Parts: sequence; structure tokens; C-alpha cells
Amino acid sequence: MVHKMKFFYPQVKSVDREKRRITVCISKNEIDRHGERIEISSIANALKGYAVNPVVLGDHQHRLSTGKSSVIGHALPEMFKVLKDEEVDMTLEFSVTENAETYWINFRDGHQKAISIGFIDLEWRTEDIDGKKVFVSTKIELLEVSCVAVGANRGALIKAKDMFDREADVDIQKTIKDSVA
Repeated sequence: MVHKMKFFYPQVKSVDREKRRITVCISKNEIDRHGERIEISSIANALKGYAVNPVVLGDHQHRLSTGKSSVIGHALPEMFKVLKDEEVDMTLEFSVTENAETYWINFRDGHQKAISIGFIDLEWRTEDIDGKKVFVSTKIELLEVSCVAVGANRGALIKAKDMFDREADVDIQKTIKDSVA
């Protein structure tokens, strides 16, 4: 089996200026601009592993040419939400570094809105949808979340803050706490 790293591009849902946090939908249950779809259950199942090292990078850079850290923040595992097998939301907190500051300002001021996940497909299938072959990721390893300039998922849009207070369909917070303890 050949593994390849893939990226998904959703958008920011809310910004908390005081805590330097953004809440984002990292994936929606829909076909993206690349003609692919990630099953929400595959992301939900990968969150436990990601929570051990929930890094947020700038533009999928795993190391900077300067030798400095490429990490610009972290995701907050206690705030992961899987909503009705339709989307996965998480809250990201920006660190206070020179590299992170550029991303934070762009998100805070609305100049940048896209987030991307980097993952490895472990299992997949193809489906025929409206006469087109669609690649569907059914099991993944979630490696990182990145702040990027351009997104691919049309439905991962900014929502009203009260939408985040809905009950999650899957209690990821309990799962994460149990696995880290």
C-alpha cells in the first residue's frame, strides 16, 4: 500500500482576540475542489492520536530554513467537536513568536481565513457520485493542522458563535481525556 500525505482546506468560524484563539471547521462531509471527500468518522477516529501532539503549523512547513520552530500554536483537545457526522470543529491557540504573530494578525484582522489538515491516508475507496469517481478517505492519520492562504472546501464557512454551543454528536472530549490520562 502506498501512503501519501494529503491536505484539506476549510475556513475559520470565529476569532477570540483576548485568548489568541480561532475556532475552525477542519472538515465537512462534502466533496472538495479536488473531487475528494474525507469521512468524518475517519477524522474523529484520528483525533485521539493527534491530541498527543496537537501542533498547528504555518503553511504545512515541518521545519523552517532558519532552523527555528515552524509551530505557530496548538489545537485544544478539550474543544474538539464532531457534529452529527457532518463536520469536525476545533479551537486553535496561537503562540507568541515572531512567526506565529504574522499568522495571528492575518486571522485576527480577517485577511486570512483558511485552515488545512495534513494527514496520511491509511484506507480509502472510490465512489461513483453523479457520474464522477470520487476518492473517499476512510481511515487517516492526522499529522497536523496548518494556517494557509487558500482553502478547498466550499462548505467550511464562518458561522455564528452560538452554533459552537451545540451538543457534539460524539463525545471526543471524554475520549481525548481518557486516552491522555
